Amino acid sequence: MKAGKYTIKELFNNRYVDQVVIPEIQRDYVWGNKQVEGLLKSILEDFLEFKNGIHIAFLQDVENETKQAFNNFYRKQKFSCNIGFIYAYNDPEYSGKYFLIDGQQRLTTIYLLLLVLASERSEFRPWFEKLYMSSGLPVIDYRVREASHHFLTRITSNYKNKGINIEDQSWFHVDYKNDKTIQSIISNIGVIHVFLSDKQLFTTDFIDYIQNYIEFWYFDTNISEQGEELYIYMNARGEQMEENENLKADLLGKLIVEDGSG
Repeated sequence: MKAGKYTIKELFNNRYVDQVVIPEIQRDYVWGNKQVEGLLKSILEDFLEFKNGIHIAFLQDVENETKQAFNNFYRKQKFSCNIGFIYAYNDPEYSGKYFLIDGQQRLTTIYLLLLVLASERSEFRPWFEKLYMSSGLPVIDYRVREASHHFLTRITSNYKNKGINIEDQSWFHVDYKNDKTIQSIISNIGVIHVFLSDKQLFTTDFIDYIQNYIEFWYFDTNISEQGEELYIYMNARGEQMEENENLKADLLGKLIVEDGSG
């Protein structure tokens, strides 16, 4: 997969990508309520601006189909939600597997957001299984520990929000209670569901926005050795650098729009 700007749907449905793998070298999924709510609030703010986006007035005499295409392009340029930079590498020995170096907290949270949306209404489930699972497996695969891998596989196949605690379901293994990644996933699914319910976001419009208007800049380090070296650097950089990367992404996006090159 080439470096560039992608939407969530373009990443997980890329013909070169079967799965995005969180390798053993990575840390756990550790985002808490504060980080998840912060991301959700940012997405909601951009989504509301998108819904209320200004249509292009000078297209009033243009055919409807063309007008809609221009409006969609304009709104995507102006109201997309950029979540920063994602780094990964592809090892030729594992065709279709992209090993994530940086971005797992954000991508995992977005994936959980899609899962919660799909679990709320039965008509949403088919598109999740078609677009965000691969041969019955989640398109994000955790390899930090085997327990994380098995849990994510089971929850994507079995989770349905029916007021039943995840830890009380028949497929939940007692060992899962000692896994940091699993406990963060369970907690954040709850946070996401409450947020979506409070804001009444179980809608087709919001699902479309998540898939097609959340964007990021992707960089492929190509060779696994380079990927591991870059991971060591990225992992030691601290939280502040991530905020700076988001700012750089926003500025770069604005430059592309202004000079017409993107």
